[in-house]
Order: sequence, then structure tokens, then C-alpha cells
Amino acid sequence: MARLVVRFYRRRLVRLGPVALEAYTLERVEEREGDLVEFMGEISERYRGSPEWAVEAAEVQGREERRVSVYTSGSGPLLFQRPALLKSVTVLDAAAVSASPQPLHRMPRYRPPGELYVYTGSLAVEMPGVYAVLLETDKGLRLVRPGEGMKKDSNSERGR
Repeated sequence: MARLVVRFYRRRLVRLGPVALEAYTLERVEEREGDLVEFMGEISERYRGSPEWAVEAAEVQGREERRVSVYTSGSGPLLFQRPALLKSVTVLDAAAVSASPQPLHRMPRYRPPGELYVYTGSLAVEMPGVYAVLLETDKGLRLVRPGEGMKKDSNSERGR
């Protein structure tokens, strides 16, 4: 038997400036003893057909997470391999990127209100001429371009 730390996340639609994305809020954390594979099998049965939930279970030894598994029945592009705490969203303008690269601190940047996590989900930008959106999280950076997680029908395709 291993010690498991289980995090339950609920999906919701969030707007940060011109960016609309599906993000998650951490609803609760539980600790239990058990087998990671068996537990995730139980979770998949319990949450099947509930697209608003993501469940992350980590097998913990001391303070280190040895193995991690994440389950969601929701759909959408994979933004991170596991839920990651969102620090900021930066919108990269196509004209500014192609004409003369600008430092990131000059690009529109938005910080989430409170703790939000990104994992799977859609992302759309209501702003013309967007090259990409940069997601900064506690687990690293992710550049999301139209067709790579950003909805193609968003206004980001205009002005190209």
C-alpha cells in the first residue's frame, strides 16, 4: 500500500482580458492509502460522463511525488501534462512579433483572480491579429497557437 495524495479539480470557463479559457479550480485534497492504478480505475468509473471534473492522484514517498496519474472525462486540447497553477496569460500580437520582436513585458499580460489551474480545455481570443497565447504556470511555459489548442474560429486568425 502506498500513500496517495488526491486532488479534485472542477472545470469552469474563465475570461482574462480578451482570452476565454477552460480552467480548473482546486476543490479538495485528500490523502489515503492504496494502489494508484486501482484507485484511478475507481475514479474513472465514478466520474465517467462528468466532464467538469479532473482528478489527479500522486503516489507520495516522503515529500516526493513518485508516480502521478490524472483522469478527466472532459474533452479539449491538452495544455499541460497535468494540472498546472496558472500565473499569467500573455497575448502575443502577430504584427508586433513579425515586425520587430518586442520584449514580453510590453505584450498584454493578464493574471488570474485567485488560484486557477490549466490542464485540458479550449482557449479562444477575442482580439484580431493574435500570433499566440503564452501560458505561464508553476510547471513551466506553454505557447498556444491557433490550431494547437486555440480555437481556430476565434478572432486570432484575423489580420494575418
